[in-house]
Amino acid sequence: MIHVPQLKLRGSEVTLRSAVKACRLPEETWPEEILHRRLCVSQRGSRTVVLLADPAEVSRVLVESEKRFPKWLPIYRHSAARETGSGTIFASTEADWVPLRRAIKPLFHSSRWSLLVDVARHATLDAITTGNPTKVEAFFTAISVDVIVRTLVGDDADATADYQLAAIAQGLVDRQHAGDLGGAMQQIRALANICSARGPGDAAISGVDMAGELPPRPRPMEEPFLADNRLGLLYAGQETTALTMSWCFWILGQDKELQSRLRTECREAMAATGCLSPEAVGKMPRLMAVFRETLRLLTPSSTTVRCTTQDETLCGEEIPANSVIVVPIYAIHRHRDLWDDPDTFDAERFLRPIKHPMAFLPFAAGRHTCAAARSVMYEMTAVLATMLDRFEWVTHAPEDMGMANKLVLSPTSEMKVTIQELEPSGAAVTA
Repeated sequence: MIHVPQLKLRGSEVTLRSAVKACRLPEETWPEEILHRRLCVSQRGSRTVVLLADPAEVSRVLVESEKRFPKWLPIYRHSAARETGSGTIFASTEADWVPLRRAIKPLFHSSRWSLLVDVARHATLDAITTGNPTKVEAFFTAISVDVIVRTLVGDDADATADYQLAAIAQGLVDRQHAGDLGGAMQQIRALANICSARGPGDAAISGVDMAGELPPRPRPMEEPFLADNRLGLLYAGQETTALTMSWCFWILGQDKELQSRLRTECREAMAATGCLSPEAVGKMPRLMAVFRETLRLLTPSSTTVRCTTQDETLCGEEIPANSVIVVPIYAIHRHRDLWDDPDTFDAERFLRPIKHPMAFLPFAAGRHTCAAARSVMYEMTAVLATMLDRFEWVTHAPEDMGMANKLVLSPTSEMKVTIQELEPSGAAVTA
């Protein structure tokens, strides 16, 4: 039986009245009823706070009528922009967000997936050589940092990383566990300075890469937008990806049989295509399903937050203008009406149609879906396929693991594993 940690929701209507705490402290503010109810509403003075877990209404808020439900910018500026600046895409007004999204999107386009998979494979092999896979979070953080830096500056897999990945990764993990966002951002700023001090790499897209100051960029990819988004993408891109890969690795160490089946799937896919490529990843449906189930139960982002610009009706209840709508992604992913055995790890459920497309929101939805939502699945699958071909591992004391919200949903203790090296047979990981 795979152990998966969960949040203990112990809130009430009273605790839900603080909009900021409802976004930042789900354990303390969300009532447990949100796991089987579609709507929880609380009011404090003129401010109404809504927890919305109805998939049809979530679709209306995030997709069909999303312009009537803009992001509640105070919470994003309090968190995402506090260390990176107000020019980041995560906290921009609509006028700046649209051209920012347009400028950033080519970095993660499907035409670059082959490059991304190759970079992810090389980053993994480098981390195996220079790092320690039993230091799970630091190991996958090093890989994630390597990949996101190369993506932003336009380096291919053969470029030399001119920074100390292992030290940076361990520093990030230590500070994130301590809840020291400022300290973690010092590490990110050091990486950002390296990016800004050099020119674009061989795989850069003219006008899109985030290295140096040239070539000239169309507004708003110029200062301060360039510096702010370099920081924002470095921080958000490395942490969420590293956490998901770490959780997936930790989960697979609890099930030797599942690990073996996935190893066979990966090796057969790479043998059929001749290398580790997007085409090979497309032949790994069970590994993709394992990642999706990991993202369902252990998604890094617990919420996405919107507000009302006019009086609205949600689930038959009148919601006044200027209300804060918290879409509780964590609760939706474990909602009793939307999932069978919602707290149980069962990757097979993603080989079948799910009950509602808005029951699974690890990357949010609509126009504000994470720009890297699809590409990051190829990246993570390439990394784990490489690990499965090289190693088998066992997770220890999984029942001691908990989870806490520290901007992202994070483990409360070290992930303990032992690892054994195998003779690699996948064509993609042979020298």
